[in-house]
Amino acid sequence: MAQITLALAKKEDALHMVDIHYRAVHAIDNEYYSESLRHSWSPKPTSSRIEWLQGVISNGNTCCICAKRGSKVVGFAILLLNEQCIQAIYVDPKHSGYGIATRLMMHLEEVAKQKHIRHLWLNGSLNALSFYSRLGYQIHADAKQALANGDELECKRMHKQL
Repeated sequence: MAQITLALAKKEDALHMVDIHYRAVHAIDNEYYSESLRHSWSPKPTSSRIEWLQGVISNGNTCCICAKRGSKVVGFAILLLNEQCIQAIYVDPKHSGYGIATRLMMHLEEVAKQKHIRHLWLNGSLNALSFYSRLGYQIHADAKQALANGDELECKRMHKQL
């Protein structure tokens, strides 16, 4: 099995990132979110979603990191620098359980520290709360994440001092 490397995302990675987002969201158990809500959260990949993500990748306010096994993108994470917010972290379900998400989070935290950010927050999906808690994020409040189609995703606002 090839080693996992982390690198800044490039525009050409957007297609794979959107695909990973779709597959990761749709692998979440119904116990947390209904199929209909998962579809609102991550509809099938389209050219407009890919173009949107390419814009995020090239935005100077974001740090987009890809995890790669060989040349294949197997996960990604997005940090909004000005907002001091982890916007996204997703791993291809076929590659879960290898510590990829943890490496991505640790990398984003290091980037934040280098940018003199001492506090990060995120909206943790219900299925990922134990993961974030293990990394030292604490729940501060119930929250709702607005989705592109107007639906809202129940989640928890979490914070961590770096």
